[in-house]
Amino acid sequence: MFQAVVTRDDVENGKPHPESFLTAAELLKVDPADCWALEDSHNGVRAAHAAGMATIMVPDLLEPTKEISSLCAAVLPSLHHVRQTLSRMS
Repeated sequence: MFQAVVTRDDVENGKPHPESFLTAAELLKVDPADCWALEDSHNGVRAAHAAGMATIMVPDLLEPTKEISSLCAAVLPSLHHVRQTLSRMS
């Protein structure tokens, strides 16, 4: 179903380091600046932002702080909202 999967076991540095996102972009042969990252955690948002990706946060356990919100292109309440938002953009 996925063209590439990167887990914590595939990288030396965990989030908030951007290595996992950069590795995924490299495997997909896509510039990180052309990627959207979906994240539910603060460290995930930090990592995706550090990788240069546009980030959408779908909060799980913790709501975003002002700092985290400032790193996101959007904060949406569910994956259904992500799908609707991205489909309007295409």
